[in-house]
Amino acid sequence: MIDTGHVIRQLEMVADLLTIEGTHPLLSHSYRRAAAKLRDNLPKTIDDSLFDEEVTRLPGIRRDLAAHVIALGHNQHPNLLDTLSQSFPPTLAALLMLPDLGPRRVYLLYAELGIDTLDKLEAAANEGKLRRLPRFGPSLEQRLLKTIQHRRKTLAERHGTEKLQLC
Repeated sequence: MIDTGHVIRQLEMVADLLTIEGTHPLLSHSYRRAAAKLRDNLPKTIDDSLFDEEVTRLPGIRRDLAAHVIALGHNQHPNLLDTLSQSFPPTLAALLMLPDLGPRRVYLLYAELGIDTLDKLEAAANEGKLRRLPRFGPSLEQRLLKTIQHRRKTLAERHGTEKLQLC
């Protein structure tokens, strides 16, 4: 059985990494569209053989992209995902999980300020460095600080420690 949700998350990760990398927007959009097609048209789990057949039938997914989707479904990561994953620190994924930070903003943080962890993001926000970036401002800076502090507090309560490093 194939977990469709897992495949969808992998496709979305490829799309995010392509956006962070600055690849042509149509390429990342095609991966997002494929994830949406799977979400809208396939059950949460599906038999291996049916998965292959259903993916190739989905309208709007090119043959080469369908091959990537099928490879992800069978845990055979296509070269693109492996290459993209190696191009960036794995901690960037934690930044993508924050509200208000999509791939474009994460790219700006990484490219302009070298921010690749939540701790570095928190330090830069405390120093007022984020507000100097395009698409950032004082209110976003404050929201991010509150979110990071809330996550730190939640983790501390869960694990019984005062100071926790967040990626």
